[in-house]
Amino acid sequence: VPPYSNLIYEIQLLKVVPQLKKDTIAVNSFLKSNSISNVITDPSGFKYVISTLGTGPKPTLDNSITFSYTGKLLSAGVIFEQSSSPVSAQMKSFTIKGFPLGMLLLPQGSKATFYIPSVLGYGLRSSQTIPRNANLIFEVELVSIN
Repeated sequence: VPPYSNLIYEIQLLKVVPQLKKDTIAVNSFLKSNSISNVITDPSGFKYVISTLGTGPKPTLDNSITFSYTGKLLSAGVIFEQSSSPVSAQMKSFTIKGFPLGMLLLPQGSKATFYIPSVLGYGLRSSQTIPRNANLIFEVELVSIN
């Protein structure tokens, strides 16, 4: 092709698979292969299992909460972050959408496992420990609402 030539490309789009669909397939496959039952699915695509149902109130976005957590990659089960003791944070301060979405569903004193699709997690952002489009697992305990 000579320099500065005008080019015409004909492209046919065969299929579009939105990321949430890919995430849902991966999470559902993980749940099935690990025989995880009693899974509740939020309309957003967020999935969770409550292992201990607390008896306290549920937080709102205006609250600060104290909680314990372990964050893992769904694909490898590798822990990327965990609290060594309960930590406190404002509900509005979380960098991923899925975490406060899950906490809003839990009464104080609850323990749960969140299965967060990448679109509600870090999405296209990556770090040394979390790849792009990573589906996440968070094991959480909502200790108190402040």
